[in-house]
Amino acid sequence: MPDSPKTIESYAKDKGLIKVSLPEYITVREFAEKNDGTYIVNIRSHVACVKNNMIYDTWDCGSYKMKTYYVVKAK
Repeated sequence: MPDSPKTIESYAKDKGLIKVSLPEYITVREFAEKNDGTYIVNIRSHVACVKNNMIYDTWDCGSYKMKTYYVVKAK
C-alpha cells in the first residue's frame, strides 16, 4: 500500500528526508503550531504534510497523535 510504513520509509530515504523521533506523542495540530518549515508527519499508517504551521491532508488529522516526522529540506 502507498501509505504503509515500509513504503513511506523507502520513499523518504530515497528523497533524502531526515527522520526524527519525538520523546513523547503530540497531536499533529500541536506539532504544526510549534514548527515552521516543511515536514512529513507520521500518523498511524498515514502521512500528512505540515508546512509553515499549516496542516495539509485530505481530512482533518489535527487531533491525531504522532511521534515521528521527516524534515523536508528546502532546495
